[in-house]
Amino acid sequence: MMKKTCKIIYVVLIVIVMLVPFAGMTFFKTDTTTENKRMAEMPAIKEDGKFNKDYLSDLGTYFNDHFAFRNYLVDADSRVQSGVFGESNVDTVLVGTDGWLYYSATVDNYLGQNRMSDRTINNCVHNMKLFQDYVESQGAKFVLAVPPNKNSLYGDNMPYYYSYKVSDGSDIAVMTEKFAEAGINYVDLYDLLKNQDDTMYLKRDSHWNNMGALLAYNDILDAAKVDHDSYETEIFTRKKDYVGDLNSMIYPVSSQPEWDMYLDDDIWTYQYTTDTKSVEDIKISTSCDDADGSLLMYRDSFGNTLLPYMANAFRTASFSKNIPYNISSDMAANKPDVVVVEKVERNIKEFASDPAVFQGPEPGADEILSFENAQTYHDKATVKVKEADSNINFWEIDGAVSADKMSVDTCIYVVVTDGDATKYYEAFGITDNNESLGYRLYLDKTSVNSDDITVRIYTSDSNGTSQVAEKNVDLTTVETLN
Repeated sequence: MMKKTCKIIYVVLIVIVMLVPFAGMTFFKTDTTTENKRMAEMPAIKEDGKFNKDYLSDLGTYFNDHFAFRNYLVDADSRVQSGVFGESNVDTVLVGTDGWLYYSATVDNYLGQNRMSDRTINNCVHNMKLFQDYVESQGAKFVLAVPPNKNSLYGDNMPYYYSYKVSDGSDIAVMTEKFAEAGINYVDLYDLLKNQDDTMYLKRDSHWNNMGALLAYNDILDAAKVDHDSYETEIFTRKKDYVGDLNSMIYPVSSQPEWDMYLDDDIWTYQYTTDTKSVEDIKISTSCDDADGSLLMYRDSFGNTLLPYMANAFRTASFSKNIPYNISSDMAANKPDVVVVEKVERNIKEFASDPAVFQGPEPGADEILSFENAQTYHDKATVKVKEADSNINFWEIDGAVSADKMSVDTCIYVVVTDGDATKYYEAFGITDNNESLGYRLYLDKTSVNSDDITVRIYTSDSNGTSQVAEKNVDLTTVETLN
């Protein structure tokens, strides 16, 4: 009898434990997460008047994100997994040795696997060169900076099972050489940070510490030839108060702070001119009466710690996390003296997938002359015209060229005939879904005077110039966002 009672009690306890996360959602539903993801929303049983066939699976996803005491259970499981097995129970975080944490999205870069193709690297460099040329044509200076992944600099504490590297090189090393060859004003932050005696990144965060950000700030403004305070004579205070992003992801309840260095708050004389809630905001504007000049900076989360330094160095500054970079509109609105692009190493492929929004430049007279003698081929490229999602003032002309008409360094041109006028434009090289043979042109709507245009696509490289596609387009039939 006693044995049977124990079994019943055991089963009841198991059922209660299993029900608590579900039943507890009534009062203790999890509504926040420190993981780098968007929490699932409650699915609808019907969508557009029809039964949602994915309702049960969506409901399971919702429950997985919101069950009661989720963060506490994730934290407890993380402590066991990392402490006993040296493993992470969070997909975005790797548990290294000696308390180090790494962002899992950097593994490919670290191991040298899934490298970019030569064409993709060319697309990245080509697009940034067009970007720099556009900025300089508007009378502003341009600087490009790529913060290294943490394990590119400090990989000694990576998990042992990532000790074997597929290749010794890296995409950013190849691209650094290509940037120099193309004449792009590029700041090599890897060499700058690698040559420091002190560690410039946080152990349990994916970013640099405040001293690393200070080094980058000084190098960036040196490259822009802008007078600025280097803060060399200022006193920094060491505080153990910083809770890193990776730390919060894997230990949402019991994260422990780590050391960082801080300047006194009185140093910062800039003010926000936007309703800024956090340095994580997508758009931020600042003013500083003690400084001169204007800055436009496209940045990611590495720019969070750069922002105070930059904001203090310019009379007006605008910071944007929008992708693609809406440079045409932003330059018109802000009239910057300096444009800075900062993007972390793991995301540099975005230079080839999401180029900035501005109309491509017109090629030189010799290139235009070569179009007249080009070999004509049919259906060797696709052509699609739509209104640009990121800026309704532009038509977006996209497509891809057949592989037999492309090489690593092939340039793609879009020729638009509008009535009696024919205009020539150099296009961006596009890599999308690992396909590197694409192109894109943003065509300013004000440059088109009629509704009927003819679009021709040309390729040009050492093998000559070829017309690879032609399409007549009635712009009144193109779907717009209005």
